[in-house]
Amino acid sequence: METVEEVMLRAYDKFNIQLQSIQVLYATGNEDWRSARRMGNSNMHVLRPISIHLCLQKCMFDKDPRMAKMKVSGELPLLSLGLSDYRLQQLIDLGMSIPLPEPPDTDMEDIFALTIRKKPKGPSTLPSAAEPDVSPNSLKKVVNPPPGGTGKSSSLQRATSQEYVNATDMELNFEIKKVEITLSQRINKQEVPMVRLLVERLGTTMKMRTFDMSVEAYLGGIYLQHLKLKDSDQLRDQLINNKLLTVTDEGPIINIINTPAHKDPKFKLLTVSYLKANGDGPEFSTTYGNTEQSINVHFSALEVLLHLGALLGLMEFAQSLQPNIPPSTVKEVKTTEKDEAGKEKDGTVDKPKRKRKVKPKDPKIIDIKVKANLDSFGVAICTADKLITDVKIKGIESTVAVQQAKTTVAAVIRDMIVFDPSPKSLYPQILSIEGSEVLKADIVAYNGGTEGEKFADMNCVDTSVAVKIGCMKITFLNKFVTDLLAYMDHFQTAKDALKEAGETMAEKSLEQAQNIQATAARILLDIQMKAPLIVVPQSSTSSNVLCVDLGMLTLGNEFQMAKAKASDGSPAVMDQMKIELTSLKLSRYWTFFIQLLLPIADNTEYSNALPFRAKSSVICCSFLALLMTFLDKLEKCIPVIYCLIQLLVLDLSHCMG
Repeated sequence: METVEEVMLRAYDKFNIQLQSIQVLYATGNEDWRSARRMGNSNMHVLRPISIHLCLQKCMFDKDPRMAKMKVSGELPLLSLGLSDYRLQQLIDLGMSIPLPEPPDTDMEDIFALTIRKKPKGPSTLPSAAEPDVSPNSLKKVVNPPPGGTGKSSSLQRATSQEYVNATDMELNFEIKKVEITLSQRINKQEVPMVRLLVERLGTTMKMRTFDMSVEAYLGGIYLQHLKLKDSDQLRDQLINNKLLTVTDEGPIINIINTPAHKDPKFKLLTVSYLKANGDGPEFSTTYGNTEQSINVHFSALEVLLHLGALLGLMEFAQSLQPNIPPSTVKEVKTTEKDEAGKEKDGTVDKPKRKRKVKPKDPKIIDIKVKANLDSFGVAICTADKLITDVKIKGIESTVAVQQAKTTVAAVIRDMIVFDPSPKSLYPQILSIEGSEVLKADIVAYNGGTEGEKFADMNCVDTSVAVKIGCMKITFLNKFVTDLLAYMDHFQTAKDALKEAGETMAEKSLEQAQNIQATAARILLDIQMKAPLIVVPQSSTSSNVLCVDLGMLTLGNEFQMAKAKASDGSPAVMDQMKIELTSLKLSRYWTFFIQLLLPIADNTEYSNALPFRAKSSVICCSFLALLMTFLDKLEKCIPVIYCLIQLLVLDLSHCMG
């Protein structure tokens, strides 16, 4: 006996569509494209043969809410593209040789618009499908249906009974099993493969229902492989141990972008889900949590290898791919302004549109909510001879919720480690975290938080910022820093761009800091930062170190109403900030422990008069001014620390000598 699921599977009319051997070739006049088309794989193939399978299913029982009325599914087993710098330039030249149609004459457009405006007025003699027949005879047919007929009243009753059923109107599933893109470089009239991009299981699913619509896109894995580069045996062993190099039949292949291997065949590297709910639905407040749109992004694990030779080769190859497009002459089209006086003469003056009354919105409703999770992300930096460093970041979570009254942002970073892969180093971790979290931030921006009657309430703010920073242990190794700077010297263009961006940002910050009294908003700060623990060893193989503990930094503020008032009678608001620095220590670990600097504690209070009308749309730079005050306060400790470091250097040089 058949089950209900089997009966539901057979309750669809199926239509199968299949396209096979779709291919695109580009050949010059002396190339045999017919033989290449039969081969299916050659240097002339831009798109290698693909097959597409589509299945359309229509439900025969549209009254059952459990069954989708329409199902569409598709599958593409392989999408393979191949292109070289030479073929790309030839394709661009071919496209530029195709003549484009000239733009239409503006005079003809004006004549056509004039004829439309001067159309004959009066009632139309043609029947309109939008106007129903409201004659008395037609009303009798609806009110008194003929015997045995269904009538419209019964259909209305059925619609009312199914009004709150969340039936599925359509389901869509499409997946590309594998995407392969190969870029080649023409050397001595031979096309040599340079880069290969592999994407596994790229697909999407969609469901359209009565009260919601859900879309999910996913990516199984991604690999960017450099096919031309060869490295030393030492680097090859290090990359294989870190799973950054794959050994195939073609030999060892460097993965610039790599997805870690996983035992689950249904593993997904990236998943993006989108849900849009109807606010008038019966389960909007319960099932959907008063959220109209929600986006969930989940990133599992990804590894990036910044290989010096590979990056320089890719940059050179990218420059060769830039097309040589000749400067094209574009005809300027003269636009004439419409004569408003002529409009008035013709009686075609546009009437002002009436403003629709907007229904007041529930403040509890969330317009859009975005959640993003990153499980693991790794970046490795290496040259042709050795691996310089390996960075691992784990557990990044962020949430953004937008409402009518406020916008909430929350972010958490769980762990971050920077490794030194030198085999004989006593300090394998250049940067590590002591605790459970690196960073936790909660930011709330209120819309009109201090406008109107709220201005006199000191508990009302424009933005509230709460930040907790964990303790980071940083090990300073001169050899590590030197290797990293030598690596960065090869990218002088990128360094110049970063320097220019930094200078521009500094200028803008300075301008905002100078205008802080005119544009300040009421920002509530609650910052707790465990300052980093800095370890400076004598060398990577020595146990003699200098330890700098920067202690604990606490920053907070509160607002108070001042007695002074402006000329218009508006009260002034004072922003009182307080900085606490505790447990600042400096120690030296030699054959015995020496505490060079006793723990220092310092309190700093900073007061700032806010403007009489705070603007919530402008970002406040109070934190910048506060940081400058803190640095001025800390300046008295710098000479002492500098002298102690000099003494330590003298001791080290004496011991080494």
